[in-house]
Amino acid sequence: MPKNRTEFASEVTGNARGIGTFWQVKNVPPFSAVQPTFVPTRGAFVLKQSIAVVGCYHLHNLAVHALFSLDMRILAPTHVPSVAEALDLTPAHLQTRLLSTVFYWTIQYAMLQLFYSLSGSVRALANPESIKLWPPFFGTPADAYTLRNFWGYHWHHRREYGYEFSALTHIRKSWHQALRAWLESISDHVAHKILRLQHKGPLQRYSKIFISFALSGVMHVVADMGCGLSPHQSGAMPFFLMQALGIMAEDGVQAVWRRLTVRFSFGEGVARFERIVGYAWVALYLVWTSPVWVYPACLPMRKKDALLAFGAVKPLFLGRGETVRY
Repeated sequence: MPKNRTEFASEVTGNARGIGTFWQVKNVPPFSAVQPTFVPTRGAFVLKQSIAVVGCYHLHNLAVHALFSLDMRILAPTHVPSVAEALDLTPAHLQTRLLSTVFYWTIQYAMLQLFYSLSGSVRALANPESIKLWPPFFGTPADAYTLRNFWGYHWHHRREYGYEFSALTHIRKSWHQALRAWLESISDHVAHKILRLQHKGPLQRYSKIFISFALSGVMHVVADMGCGLSPHQSGAMPFFLMQALGIMAEDGVQAVWRRLTVRFSFGEGVARFERIVGYAWVALYLVWTSPVWVYPACLPMRKKDALLAFGAVKPLFLGRGETVRY
């Protein structure tokens, strides 16, 4: 427990998942799936995080190079098709749509993981007792066979959600859950205190999903504004709202499928089939929806600014001199 208001403020702003606190978000990925209580030694932790920093540094720059190797004319926002136009995409547009989505999400992952691993390493070197406060930032990709699992309200490790459970609880995660506590608290407040919705039922569940994704959209619109885009140019809001619609559609299909599997007893092979179909569904949906956000985000991006380079911090260690280029 924090001893004063300063410690409390530092904990709230610097520990978004509430690790080690009474308000820790549910199902944070453990250091070991076999031993959930396992905490690595300082040497093992720093070594692993250091490898992650180096790996993510090169992965990030590789993805940036790959992204800028695409035909940037196709990345224009005017080439983000509507639902009707999606069926008329040329092979070149389909290829660019797929690759730009993969490269953009790789850049996001590498950047977030790099700074998390770097910060964790510094803290561990200063205080070995803090290692337990730095569990994995991302869940396993193996859980990303539904949009709910991928985003974690769902971008967040949990048991299968039940029909009457909260929209943001009892769900696995693949993406990070740094915003989970914030989104969960605000969506709960709006749904139950302002809209006066009951705590059970599909109305409150999907209301909270839409509120959470809308809030995430607003936050990412502001981030895009910092990169030179106007709120009108940013595609963050429609992208995140489409994720909420995708989860609703996914839930409907799963409800029908569950009834069919119970009624006709397809056997043990159905679970593997479900996962294969699920992975394909998540991949296709992200490839279809991501360009509305990715394409405009690429407009103000300059390759030399997007690349991570030692030149930015060189003066801190080596003094003034010629800038090191990647």
